[in-house]
Amino acid sequence: MKHFLTGSIKTNLSGLEKLIELSYLEPEDKLIDIDMNSLKFLDANLISVLAAILFQKYWDGYIVKLSNIRPKIRYIFERNHFFPSDDETFNPNETVMEFKVFSPDSENEFIKYINEQLLDKSQFPKMADGYKKQIRSKIQELFANAVEHGKAKHIYCCGQHFPQKGVMNFTIVNLGTTIQDNVNSYLNDTLDASTAIEWASKEGHSTAASESNPTRGLGLSLLQDFIVQNNGELSILSDKGFWCIKDEKSYSQEIEKIFLGTIINIVVNVNDPKEYGIPFIREIEELFTNKST
Repeated sequence: MKHFLTGSIKTNLSGLEKLIELSYLEPEDKLIDIDMNSLKFLDANLISVLAAILFQKYWDGYIVKLSNIRPKIRYIFERNHFFPSDDETFNPNETVMEFKVFSPDSENEFIKYINEQLLDKSQFPKMADGYKKQIRSKIQELFANAVEHGKAKHIYCCGQHFPQKGVMNFTIVNLGTTIQDNVNSYLNDTLDASTAIEWASKEGHSTAASESNPTRGLGLSLLQDFIVQNNGELSILSDKGFWCIKDEKSYSQEIEKIFLGTIINIVVNVNDPKEYGIPFIREIEELFTNKST
């Protein structure tokens, strides 16, 4: 079976739906040939979505082939090491965030990846160490939830800094149990997928609360606050639900086809001049300085 990827695939619902279509390819001869001759552009961070779907097809016994790849698209694949490259070194100062697949027991590697590929990049908005530590812990919770809530066997990550657009995109994907299934099982309810995502995104809502950590959720509360102040964007797609916060407003909708997993996209405005957490720290420093004089 030959399937054509066409046009531009960007970090929005339309782009995600184009990639989700690939998960529905089930040819009798087990050959999936994805023709990329008419693919003009692909946001590099979405390679994590493409990889999750294609790897699963391979594990399901299909032969997956990418054909007629235009040089511009091949270059994107090679730069972030989705494809093998003659240059096996990876320059963290580049605009690329390396494509990586993590196993459930590699959380420490994931934390290192988040530091090197995202938070410590010079393009990322300025933050006090304490604030950055909180952001890191919340992104770490996305990994932990994919493992504990979703029972995911693999977590796929990739990102890209687009200097001309002034944004940094980061996408994390897993093919574990959907948010809808987890939330409805926990609440003994029948929420639709988008409503379930909304529930899970609220502070204190968790399907894995415990006595030691009763309010752990998806880790999105602080991220939402940051995204709103940053004029960035945060979106989640799981099952047939899509939820997004952008321009200080959130919205959700049901989509046509099911995605058996969860896709989280974080879009950071790198032209943001604010210094997160730093003014408060300066006020504390000034307070103690004044007391000592």
